[in-house]
Amino acid sequence: MRFGLFYQLPCAPDQSEPIRYNETIEQLVPADQLGFDIGWLAELHFFRPFSIMPAPLYVAVAAAQRTRQIRFGTGVILVPFHHPLRIAEETAVADILTGGRLDVGIGRGTIALHFQGFGVSREESRARFEEGLEVIVKAWTSDHVEHKGRYFDFPETTLAPKPLQKPHPPLRIAANSPETAEFAGLHNYDVMVASPINPMPGFFEHVRKYRDALGRAGHVQDARDVAALFFVSPGDSVEQVRAQFEPSMMHYFRTIGEQARVGGRGQYEGSYQY
Repeated sequence: MRFGLFYQLPCAPDQSEPIRYNETIEQLVPADQLGFDIGWLAELHFFRPFSIMPAPLYVAVAAAQRTRQIRFGTGVILVPFHHPLRIAEETAVADILTGGRLDVGIGRGTIALHFQGFGVSREESRARFEEGLEVIVKAWTSDHVEHKGRYFDFPETTLAPKPLQKPHPPLRIAANSPETAEFAGLHNYDVMVASPINPMPGFFEHVRKYRDALGRAGHVQDARDVAALFFVSPGDSVEQVRAQFEPSMMHYFRTIGEQARVGGRGQYEGSYQY
C-alpha cells in the first residue's frame, strides 16, 4: 500500500491566491521528507471557493524543484476540454522537468459549470475522452502520429519532446462510473476512484467491475493498481475527529452546493450518470 495527498486548492474570499499556491508547495516539501509516495493535484475551473487550480502540471513542476522523491499526479486532467496533442506535449515536458516523477491521471469531468464554460456537451464527454486518450498514447509512443476521428483530425506530425519515462508516464483513469471502470479494465489501465463521488457501495462496485473487466480481457489483475481517494482526519477518538473535521467537511459540501447553483443546477450533479 502507498500513501499520497490530494490537493484541490480552494480559496476563501479573505485568502490570497499566491499564498494558497505557496502553501501547497510548502506542504509537499515535508510530505516528501516524511515518505509520502505521491501528491495528487486536481484540475478544476471557474469557481474560486472550490478551487483555483486549473493547471496542475505547473504546480507539479514547481514542487518538483523543492523535493527529491515524492511523485506528482494529475487528479485529473479533464480530457474533453483540451486538444489531446496539447495534453501529450505538456505532460511530456512536465515529466522531464519533474525528473520522471509524473503520473498522469485523466478523466472526462462531471461538473456542469465546466462543460458550460468550455462549450462542451456533457453527452459527448465519453466519446471525447476515449478519442483523446487514443491520441495521447499514440503521440507519446510513436515517432510520427496522425489521426482522423470524430473530434480530431490532423496529418502526420511528431511530438517533441517525448516523455522521460518509457514508454510513457504511468497513466491512470478516473473510474467514477461503472462504464468507465469497465473501460479501464478492458484496456489495462490503472484507475482512481473517488469516495466523495461514490458512496461506499458504489465505490466497491466500481472496483469489482474494474477487476472483472481486467480478468475478462486476459490482463493480470495484480499488476494493476487502484488509487482510492478518501477524506482522512487523524485523532485519538471519533469524537475528537468529528469535532475537528466536521466543520470543514460541511463547508466543503456547502461549497459543492453553491457551485451547482452557479452552474444553473438545483442540486449537485457531480455524478457520471450521463
